Amino acid sequence: MRTRIALTLLPLIAALAGSVLVLGPARSAEDCGDGTATSSFTSDDAGGDTAGASAASLGAGVAATSEDEVVIVDSTGERHATPHVGSPAGVLRHARASTGMGTVYVNDVEGQDIVTAVRTDGVVEHPIAGEAAHPTFAPSGEVIWARDFSSLTAWSPSTGAVRSIARPPEATAVFSPLVTPVGELLVVAQEPVPGQEPHGDGLDNVWRYDEARGAWTRLTSFTATADRWTALRTPVVDRDGGVLFVRVRGSASATRAPAFELWRLAGGAASKVRDLPGEMYLAGVTDGGILWNVEQDGQWRLLLDDGRSIRDVGCGGAQVDPRSESDPDIVDQDGTETSTTETDAALADPQLGLLVGDFASAVEAQAVAAAVGPAFRVVGRAEAPLAVAPGTYAVVRNFAPDEDMEAALAAFRSQFPKYAETSYVVPLIEGAAGEE
Repeated sequence: MRTRIALTLLPLIAALAGSVLVLGPARSAEDCGDGTATSSFTSDDAGGDTAGASAASLGAGVAATSEDEVVIVDSTGERHATPHVGSPAGVLRHARASTGMGTVYVNDVEGQDIVTAVRTDGVVEHPIAGEAAHPTFAPSGEVIWARDFSSLTAWSPSTGAVRSIARPPEATAVFSPLVTPVGELLVVAQEPVPGQEPHGDGLDNVWRYDEARGAWTRLTSFTATADRWTALRTPVVDRDGGVLFVRVRGSASATRAPAFELWRLAGGAASKVRDLPGEMYLAGVTDGGILWNVEQDGQWRLLLDDGRSIRDVGCGGAQVDPRSESDPDIVDQDGTETSTTETDAALADPQLGLLVGDFASAVEAQAVAAAVGPAFRVVGRAEAPLAVAPGTYAVVRNFAPDEDMEAALAAFRSQFPKYAETSYVVPLIEGAAGEE
């Protein structure tokens, strides 16, 4: 999601509501990939004899990825790491396990994504030209994922058959497909908001697909305005068959961090479970409790919350993109990759600025900079990776240390109403090169 959040998202504070944080000795980001139990999946595991099969091939737990490994966390919090097998590893992301079916994830390599299914009868790969996101197993054994966020693809690892499912007609994007225990296909769909740019990311809702009728039904009724936005992330099935998800909401004109909330969808109705203390996303649910994704020092870590205490079970991210590795397919104007570590640097100690964008060319951006004042300069994605899309440009000015940012943004929008809907307060990477 291209975000317009003004300040860094807060890290997880000492405790969740109703739970006591129990972490034990502090772990550093360097211990990623050191699973407490490791089982390697090789071709020797195939053939139906599951005695020597990996936890990943059995789908026995919640799946995550950590560097070049697939991690399975079981109901006791035991962490099983299985090395990636198959095509050379790029950036591994978006793993999902299904008991008895195996584990599926995306291997993101330059030029294509490879949807990889790890099963007891072997590893099966499906390369695609484009972006694959959030693959998941259906009861039929098909793997379903969002393709380029514009539609869904269903693929049978057994037969190789591939079919497409169109997104809801009201939606501008679709992601996070999820199949419930009763076989219902749910997705998060991005919807247009009056007053926002046509493909803005200010409103998400959960939708259900009726396979027999080929029709979609909206299950949640969140709304948004040009300023107030709602994003839904990481839906997972809970132990009672309901669907948990994280709602992130905020204001594009505010300089405070957005609010994170845990919600539950059951019986056709969505209800808020509780507020969350900061940026955190669902990894999955086991008999041992809820598994959370929480960022620490630029790495995702997995925390197991059993309702009484929370403990760190090691590195790994589920249904989230790695923050320490660059996307092989995102290239800046100068031909270099944009690393997510640059984004982390911007969020860790942000220099805030007032940004107007995006523009298709530097020439167009320079004309806007000249019109809005000499304090503005032209920038590309390198200086504002959270606000500027690859291949586009924006204009920005830095805030003074004691400047009232909300008042300055309001004054700018009043003076230049033409840019009221495309001006934001954003974090900048200090020292990054702008455009001449």
